[in-house]
Amino acid sequence: MRQQTLNTEPSPPVTADGAAPAEEATNGVRRLRSKRTLEQKLQEQQEQIAARLAGIAAKRKADTRERMARLDQIIGAVCRADQSLHETIKEALGKGARAPKDREFLRVEGWL
Repeated sequence: MRQQTLNTEPSPPVTADGAAPAEEATNGVRRLRSKRTLEQKLQEQQEQIAARLAGIAAKRKADTRERMARLDQIIGAVCRADQSLHETIKEALGKGARAPKDREFLRVEGWL
């Protein structure tokens, strides 16, 4: 069986028009405080969600970089191992490598 608690707060004063201004002001402050608290909670949740989304995007980007690096390694290894592709690769490198540093490196390595 539950015990009921009695409201021991004093009743607010009543004005001539029958309104209780002190009660309204008190309730108004409580409502504002509750709204701010709710807004703060929602803001915190929004920040947490944004941080999680940023983490997911960063992981996806890192995974993509890893996959591309692995793909480059595999393709590069196969192309270097297959002698029949060397002339085609040299031709493509000659057209594609534009930076002087890259061209010099490829020349030293025997690919240009």
